[in-house]
Order: sequence, then C-alpha cells, then structure tokens
Amino acid sequence: MPTPGLSLVHLCMLQVQDQQPEVPKGTGRVTCPAHGKEKFNRAKLMNIGCTEALKEYDYSCFIFSDVDLIPIDDQNTYKCYSQLRHLSVFIDKFGFRIIFHGMNLSRPNKVIGRYHMIAHDKDKKNDRNPYRYSDPMINFTMDSDGLSSLNYKVIDVQKQPLYTKVIVDVGTPSL
Repeated sequence: MPTPGLSLVHLCMLQVQDQQPEVPKGTGRVTCPAHGKEKFNRAKLMNIGCTEALKEYDYSCFIFSDVDLIPIDDQNTYKCYSQLRHLSVFIDKFGFRIIFHGMNLSRPNKVIGRYHMIAHDKDKKNDRNPYRYSDPMINFTMDSDGLSSLNYKVIDVQKQPLYTKVIVDVGTPSL
C-alpha cells in the first residue's frame, strides 16, 4: 500500500500551485508526516511544521491544511487575510455543516468553503476523544502546551519543488 499522505500532499500542493503558479518570495509549504509508532497528534505536527518553516524564513502568516481535505471550489484561495480564517468550513463528511461554532473567525460562504474529505483508515492507537470540541483541560494546559513545550526529533528533510517534507519523530505523547 503506498504512503497515504504522499499522493494527497501532491494533490493539495498542485491545487495551491494552480492558484499561485509563481510562488511569491516568502511563501513556503511544509508537510510533516509522523515517523514511528506513537499516537497521531495533529496539533503537535502543525506546531512542528510552523517551527521548521521558521527555520527557513521569517514567515508572518501560516495556513494549516489537512492533506485529506480537498477544496471543491477553487475560489477558496489559500492566502493570508487580515483576521484568522477558517478555510475548510463545510465538509461533506459532516453534511456540509459548520462543526466549529463560537469562534471569532472569518469564513468563506457555503458555496466557496465546501471541501471533500478523502476516506482513510483512522489511527488505531487513537481512541475517540469525547471532549474533542469541548476539552475541559484546555484551560489548564493552554499556557504550557504548544510551541513552548514542543519536543521532537527531525528524521529527514526533503526539499521538493512545491513543498518541503520534514519527517519527524514526535516521541511518546505526554498525558
């Protein structure tokens, strides 16, 4: 079976390249697949991607995208806005309903903000988190978890024409 993220990354990067055929100075794309057998931690991989990108250039804007989400409408541009923006608002897997409420974000409309989620197997080591959207621990961990406590090891860095692939070992997740 081929590496699931690789073909999806190429598809996402090609979609972004169609929007911006010439990459402006100060634009970079980083993908961070996890290496090893530990639990998948999406937020940690996003923090690692941010940290690794900043080693290459002093970016002032970051756009985070899951490789299994493909925009249905190419008018939903991957660019920086004046305020935080949620690009993948209406996902077919969730019946094109907004699943993140109560956040002060800009969003594309119901036509432009639609995404298709590519079906894939779930990480068998990650149990479903009943507090995923309302985690009571967030108030206790928000100040100490994230970039300030990031711990990982870079296994390999592969520079590609459209993106940089940073393979990392995230270690054992903290409890």
